[in-house]
Amino acid sequence: MHKSIQTVVQIGFSVLFVILIFQGTIQLWMGIFAISLLMSLVFSRFYCGYLCPINTVMKPITFIKKKLKLQGIAVPSFLRHPSVRYIALGITASIFIFSIISGQQIPVLPLLVLIGALVTILTNESLFHRAFCPYGALLKQTSKRPRYRIVINEDQCINCGKCAKVCPSNAISRHETFHRIDSSECLTCHKCVRICPVQTIAYHSI
Repeated sequence: MHKSIQTVVQIGFSVLFVILIFQGTIQLWMGIFAISLLMSLVFSRFYCGYLCPINTVMKPITFIKKKLKLQGIAVPSFLRHPSVRYIALGITASIFIFSIISGQQIPVLPLLVLIGALVTILTNESLFHRAFCPYGALLKQTSKRPRYRIVINEDQCINCGKCAKVCPSNAISRHETFHRIDSSECLTCHKCVRICPVQTIAYHSI
């Protein structure tokens, strides 16, 4: 999908997210995510690349940091442990359940947007995607082998590494003669597709 179309979709769903907050019906967003979660079994993590308001907020922050050449603080090694994202998922789920049982309106989703922005400012957006995002913990499981995904043609890959440098979730790994994308971590943002100098990366069916 063309970048301008993707941007319009992202802004549109972010506006919808804000409207739901002000209308006091933000719980409806969970319906959008639930549908996206099921569809990710076929279409991979398009929710992250097109619909997620957290990701939409983090993108301009990353852009500004790069323009100003700002460096984030070092990330503690324990935060890179795979279990951290599931702890974040458990905490988020517990807060949701408490909110339902107690009847108290806890702004969990707006808080996640704020956390995503702060993490991106202080460190980098990949830390939020791989450690703190409860959505990502679920989407990682449903997007392991989707029918449609972004893939690198390993036979044509020149191993330049440009795709790995722009990947916001560190989903691309380098091998001896090619790079490979972990579809369970790929946000389907298409940054790698656009930067590939030999156009060997594409979103298609497997």
